Amino acid sequence: MATLYAWVGRANRQRLQLLQDGSSVTSGAVTRAVFKFGDYCLDTDEADPIALVDGATVVEMQLGLVSGLRRGTIPGKLTIYDNINTDGIAWGDSLVVVEPWDVCV
Repeated sequence: MATLYAWVGRANRQRLQLLQDGSSVTSGAVTRAVFKFGDYCLDTDEADPIALVDGATVVEMQLGLVSGLRRGTIPGKLTIYDNINTDGIAWGDSLVVVEPWDVCV
């Protein structure tokens, strides 16, 4: 289980390498990724801070940019879609740690 960090209001990128049997998935095979954590749902088919990158072998998210985040630890689930599995594959669980990030103004 991966631990991801969401620094509220910050654009830090979290990357999840998509591995199958220890090797990277086939480039271009993944067509969509959806990451649900708490009441939040990020979908690469929407204008969310989530994207498939590196030939769709990596899911990249900017969790701190999700609006309405509150401090805490939230379980998350990643669902992956391809041309064969159009209903999605339960890919993996994560914990999302949401923390404020204070800056000087």
